[in-house]
Amino acid sequence: MSLLEKIHARFYQAILRFAALFASFPEPRIVQGSGTIRDLPELIRQEGITHLFLIIYRGFRRTSVFDPLMKAFLDRNIQLTLFDQIPPDPPMETVETAVRMYRETSSQGIAAIGGGSPMDVAKALGARIGNPSKSLKDMEGLLKITGVIPPLFLIPTTAGTGSEATLCSVITDSKEQRKFFLVDAKLVPKVVILDPELTMGLPSEITAATGMDALTHAIEAFLGHSNTKKTTEQAIEATVLIFKHLDNAVHDGTSLEARSAMQKAAFLAGRAFTRAYLGYVHAITHNLSGFYHIPHGEANAVFLPPVLEYYGKKAWKRLAQLAIAIGVGEPKNTNQINAEKFILALRKLSKNVGMPDRFSGILKEDDLPIIVKRVFREAHPSAPVPRFMGKKEIEQIIRVVM
Repeated sequence: MSLLEKIHARFYQAILRFAALFASFPEPRIVQGSGTIRDLPELIRQEGITHLFLIIYRGFRRTSVFDPLMKAFLDRNIQLTLFDQIPPDPPMETVETAVRMYRETSSQGIAAIGGGSPMDVAKALGARIGNPSKSLKDMEGLLKITGVIPPLFLIPTTAGTGSEATLCSVITDSKEQRKFFLVDAKLVPKVVILDPELTMGLPSEITAATGMDALTHAIEAFLGHSNTKKTTEQAIEATVLIFKHLDNAVHDGTSLEARSAMQKAAFLAGRAFTRAYLGYVHAITHNLSGFYHIPHGEANAVFLPPVLEYYGKKAWKRLAQLAIAIGVGEPKNTNQINAEKFILALRKLSKNVGMPDRFSGILKEDDLPIIVKRVFREAHPSAPVPRFMGKKEIEQIIRVVM
């Protein structure tokens, strides 16, 4: 990366930090606690909504919560349109199907119960309904959503993506084999319900992957140059919660305490990176997922340690703070020693919860140039990383684990 490119990126980031001082970052209403999913119908009724477009993951119909929830909506005279056609890494076509159904049923609001994919579809659907003359591609990037979107209610059933806390939606362009983003404060939901009971049946491998995704959000937000006092506190708290509770959530799926702590951590990490941005780990994993559909959380777990090691002394001070916060570092140590202890603890946690440390035999040599190009484009100039990578360094990092 040339000196001129670095100067441009830092200048661009400085402008964003300055603009953020005057920007509004809406806070959703949080309803938190065991069994709070039962509050959803009444919250919908209070908004005057009589026909709700409810996006769910396919397995939700088989849960013990489904039938009582449907009855509660019926008791309040709220009609429902159920939409469960949500694949992983949802493509634009899925959103457009939802748009047609929303319009045909004259729905008045949107709720999503599920992981990151249903919530991303809900946000993108809201953007399309509020901006009927714009395509999803027209709204790609920052602040392209000009219309008013319908009331949005998000209920996560995993603890990792943080989508319930953020102002972005991630959608896949299948033809171009890439993910793209809608980023606007209008996508922050009106209400978020954090009910740990909804995560109790989550398979251990998904619990682990989504937890490592949340940890990556927290660490990348914490290391960036666009932190505020609040995002710093959120990122540290999320990191501490994940190191304390993720292993237990994975290996004892019945621990309501661990599940609740992980939900809180995912939300805090989501709020932190909404303001402080992400870095190279996500730029790499977004683009690899676009090509090979590697699970996002697993990819983050694999790429986070080598990216932190690449940052070197530029990240030692910050990583040392995290090491002390989680209890593996000591104030008497040098920043380098504590930073190394943190990365070692990170690798240990990832291994303990069953994450891989590399992906073998997946990368196709012919794909690498376009992947590197897209990673570079996604990260620059907006990612306020401690140390920049050029295309050569990005390629080296990818090759190390693939």
